[in-house]
Amino acid sequence: KALKILERLENSHVDGNWRSKPSSRSYNMVINACSNSIMADDIERKEALNIAFDVFTRIRSSLHVDTDRYTYISMLKTCGKLIPKKSLEDRKLAVKTVFESCCVEGLVDEKILMNFCMAAPKELASSILGKHKTTPRVKDLPKEWSYRATH
Repeated sequence: KALKILERLENSHVDGNWRSKPSSRSYNMVINACSNSIMADDIERKEALNIAFDVFTRIRSSLHVDTDRYTYISMLKTCGKLIPKKSLEDRKLAVKTVFESCCVEGLVDEKILMNFCMAAPKELASSILGKHKTTPRVKDLPKEWSYRATH
């Protein structure tokens, strides 16, 4: 349902209704709704995960709206909740993709880092965070990962 509302906003905006322009909050709410599908069956969880990544791709390629810290928090939560721990390679790839995008955009803050650590398999967290893996803090990570984050 949330995706259909977002698509109506997008279509209405494209059709010339400039007041219906979707915001980052619009996209983030759809991603967040997907993360709440944890109690659904396997097929519905997979569909929710696909929707979340579709929306994540849309916001990242949009010329009108930018990702923000909530985009990454919601995506990391969605990965952590919807990708089974037994699907190690899928989980590693998804979490790594999201977190690396966040690093490139310079948006890593303490909340994003905490959600990354919760969603990432241990070996992924260790390989990315290196010596800071036990109690990582943003101040100990490369500055370019958080240059746009508000602390």
